[in-house]
Amino acid sequence: MNQNTPAEVNIFWRRFFAFLIDLVFMMFIGILLMLPLSLVSQKETQTTGLAIILVLILWLGVAFSYDMILTKLLGGTLGKKILKIKVVDLGQSPLSWERSAGRAFSRVLHMFLSNFIIKLLLEDKIMENLKLALDPLQLASHGAASVFLTISFLWILSILILYTGYYFYFFTQNRQTLHDLMAGTLVVRKR
Repeated sequence: MNQNTPAEVNIFWRRFFAFLIDLVFMMFIGILLMLPLSLVSQKETQTTGLAIILVLILWLGVAFSYDMILTKLLGGTLGKKILKIKVVDLGQSPLSWERSAGRAFSRVLHMFLSNFIIKLLLEDKIMENLKLALDPLQLASHGAASVFLTISFLWILSILILYTGYYFYFFTQNRQTLHDLMAGTLVVRKR
């Protein structure tokens, strides 16, 4: 394994803020994907449930594609590009399509499992706010910002509690997260 200097891989804050930039971007995409749900009547619960599942699957596909394609073609997501860090293999070379896909898959899988678990733990609160977000009259009476902030807070809470794969960063020599270890990748400063 290639041993990197601590300055090359010890970039916690850059990775963290890159993650937040990507999170905001993906939340925006998620909101755009949810907009069609507001057209579905709240009385049609089966249709609404199916629509939520379809939006979730679509969002996971978008998240996977976003991560895989940008990491392969640009060396990282938009957040990483802005903060001047890149994803490379253990030999410091750009990623192949296969390695980029494996890294993206492990990230999205981890993200999905974490959000699924938090959904099970906080389902009532999330669904209450999701229903408010999808009903224009209720959304107006409760305040759109308040509803979306609550949903965002619950999502961030799930990240802090359940995204344990990111904690590997603090315990590995090359500062790799779980998806980095699984894909054989490093995130380093651009030179």
